[in-house]
Amino acid sequence: MLHVAYVGTDISSSVRAGENAGKELIHDFVVLNLSSYSGRGNWTLELPEVPAKGQQRTALVVWLTPIDSLRVIQAVGGFLDQPT
Repeated sequence: MLHVAYVGTDISSSVRAGENAGKELIHDFVVLNLSSYSGRGNWTLELPEVPAKGQQRTALVVWLTPIDSLRVIQAVGGFLDQPT
């Protein structure tokens, strides 16, 4: 199976409750979309048009596994853009 994760960095979230209430937290390498494909043929991957809140960079992580297994055969990843 082919697995593709669309990843964002520098994504902010506002905390409303708990010990971090009122704080703005920044998160890196957040999976924003995960798709898996099996079988032969052409596949289409649509990336989100609007970045997540505060998102500075995006990346794709792609890996192959046997069907019905989590064992990774091959993996690759990389940024799609330059830092801002």
